[in-house]
Amino acid sequence: MSSSAPRSAAPRTARRRRKQRSFTHLMEEDSLALIEELLPAPWVIRDYKPDYGLDLAIEIFEPVDKKGRNFETLGAFIFAQVKSAQSVKKHTVKKYPRHNVEKVVRTDTAAPATELEIVKFDLDVSLINTVEAMGAANPVMLFLCDLKERCIYFLCINDYVEKVLRWERDGYWAKKKVTVEIPATNVVRPGDAEGARILQLYALRPKYYAAFSKFHYQKHELHYDRSPARVRHFLEIIRLYDIWDIKGTWLAMFLMKAPIDKLYEDVCSGRYEAAMNKFEPPDYHYYDGVFDEQGHKDVMMFQQVEIVWDQLCNLSRMYEEVVREWFLPTAMGHNLSGT
Repeated sequence: MSSSAPRSAAPRTARRRRKQRSFTHLMEEDSLALIEELLPAPWVIRDYKPDYGLDLAIEIFEPVDKKGRNFETLGAFIFAQVKSAQSVKKHTVKKYPRHNVEKVVRTDTAAPATELEIVKFDLDVSLINTVEAMGAANPVMLFLCDLKERCIYFLCINDYVEKVLRWERDGYWAKKKVTVEIPATNVVRPGDAEGARILQLYALRPKYYAAFSKFHYQKHELHYDRSPARVRHFLEIIRLYDIWDIKGTWLAMFLMKAPIDKLYEDVCSGRYEAAMNKFEPPDYHYYDGVFDEQGHKDVMMFQQVEIVWDQLCNLSRMYEEVVREWFLPTAMGHNLSGT
């Protein structure tokens, strides 16, 4: 009878490695969930895959009925680079008032410093260079998700580069990373609609830029032809824009709606043409030189076209000098944001 030796047990070895989920991946998922939670529910958030600096595209919707059951797109978007932190530390910094960097090389004034509470975060310079190459028309936001406090700090990278970084960090483009400063007031919190309102204002920027271009074109053409037909045609074009009526639009833009509507009414009623017929081309002097009460009304009516388009064209200058400084870690941004 033959017997066989028992088989020896397999030697114990270290556990073989399998696919794993890193804590970084969990933080990323938590950040995306936080963004979904805090931004308005009707807004549509789309992932960018593959990611070359832009993580999300966010499309803005607004209600079309009083009950808020139906929503339509504004045709407005923002892009976002998403970063996360388990907790965020705030710092207090001093910022001195300066002259507008669009007009002169940065020069601080003698005015006292403004203390700002900010959040710091390191960004890859390759991302900053990518956003800079996109230009200013399409805002790219940095979303820094504070996973402990459950809030989102935000910063417009385009504006930060042009208004702050170029003038405060000479040679930043040659580095691998740069520390950016986010105003602590730039935050989206649960139940607070103000942060979302600010993000929507950024999303409207392409609409504003398109309108600015049209205003300047029309003003130039009106220099050669200020006839009632031409003025009416130009007004009918710009009155179609939704930027005048969108809830939360820039106040200066909203305030232009009334003079545009008034001029349109004067043109359609024939009052503008009646006043224009009392002026003689090419210099359009008042035909009889009499400047009584009616003459004053005629002059004001005729000049209203020039006044309205001067105001429209001034919007672009206001936007570049003031609005793009809003919500940045500067003394001007702190003092003027949202006005």
